[in-house]
Amino acid sequence: MTWPRDQPVKQPEIITDQDFIASLRGRDIKVILQGELIKEFVDHPIVWPSVNAMAESYRLAQENPDLGSAIGFSGYRMSRFLHICESADDLVMQSQMQRELGRRTGTCFQRCVGQDASNAMWSTTYDIDQKHGTNYHARFKEFMIMAQSKNLVLGGAMTDVKGDRSLNPSEQQDPDMFVRVSERKPDGGVVLRGCKAHQTGNLNSHWMIIMPGGKMEVADKDYAIACAVPVDAPGLTYIYGRQSCDLRAMEPGDIDQGNAKFGGQETLTCFEDVYVPPEYIFMDGEVDFTQTLVERFTAYHRRSYVCKAGLGDVMLGAAATVADYNGVAKASHIKAQAAEAALTSGFQPQPKGNDVAGPLLEKYLKGKKGVTVENRRRILRLIENMTMGRNAVGYLSESLHGAGSPQAQRVLIQRLFDLETKKRFLGPLLLVTSALLLVTRS
Repeated sequence: MTWPRDQPVKQPEIITDQDFIASLRGRDIKVILQGELIKEFVDHPIVWPSVNAMAESYRLAQENPDLGSAIGFSGYRMSRFLHICESADDLVMQSQMQRELGRRTGTCFQRCVGQDASNAMWSTTYDIDQKHGTNYHARFKEFMIMAQSKNLVLGGAMTDVKGDRSLNPSEQQDPDMFVRVSERKPDGGVVLRGCKAHQTGNLNSHWMIIMPGGKMEVADKDYAIACAVPVDAPGLTYIYGRQSCDLRAMEPGDIDQGNAKFGGQETLTCFEDVYVPPEYIFMDGEVDFTQTLVERFTAYHRRSYVCKAGLGDVMLGAAATVADYNGVAKASHIKAQAAEAALTSGFQPQPKGNDVAGPLLEKYLKGKKGVTVENRRRILRLIENMTMGRNAVGYLSESLHGAGSPQAQRVLIQRLFDLETKKRFLGPLLLVTSALLLVTRS
């Protein structure tokens, strides 16, 4: 699957951050934010930081091509986020890239889901073909060649809204609680209905890869669908998710935003009769491979949360800096608990526009000599942004809950954990027979 080494490397359509930003404009996409329909979401002050965070991946590829880009099997040099991993070294490079982007943005840059979805789909489509005689892998390969040649952003959509969690998809009172095939066309295409929740960066993407959200039973065949859909496909509606303190982006000034340049993004993505042609369908009813796809995606995606280490680097730097600003950097308890000291400093900066308040704040919010009040305000607002503000979900929450809760991972480990085989290891060690070991099962 590697590119022909005797041929020159090709350049894709989208190369720079400005190319990427321009590619998002002028699309007929139904986006609802604060209850209102947004005509051009790129320029909305609440949305722009997330666009800019994703654009940073293109800047990194230009500034450090060895880290931020790769040469795909298509022969194009494109973002490393589009690369199908061929070796352990590729995974290491992905991890280093993601940590670096975490450092550069201090937030979620929204490209990991698509990267992990494409790698999971690559092997799963091959395995489906081997068992069922389908041609999904060839379809997916052509799709990836198209994406690499244009250097597109791929989003991923797995989490369904689920409705009644005690019921399987086909048992729901409302059949649209999981994305499903609601109609089949004579040309082999399908029509989708349903909703995917908490979709990171899909609005800023060009295409999204739809995947089933869990293991499906035979009765759930219409829900066992994996495919690719353009983000601006007719029938899609994006309800923009709210974050703590996000309205500060609508206010004058940038200090109180904490991180005015970069932000994350989640949407509720609704499918209302979305048509998918056959060439973009990569699983359709193969319920025996739904668990395989979810497990492979989860394995890739949990690794992707190395980006939180990059955000942690930013937080540790901020905590150390504010300790220095306050003149307590050498205190042993501050060294041990720098982040907690920063959060509990009791410092509540306010805008300085008032003629009375401004001078008072300048006087009483001073810290260490040589450190401006503005610098203290900025660093503390950044800490607030990452721990309680709009970017907190991309750091604190996802550091614990990324790619699924700890309990979900325990369930997966228990499902894959072959205890009976491990019991058989005891026989030679304890000098007992297998029959005696069987008694201990009760």
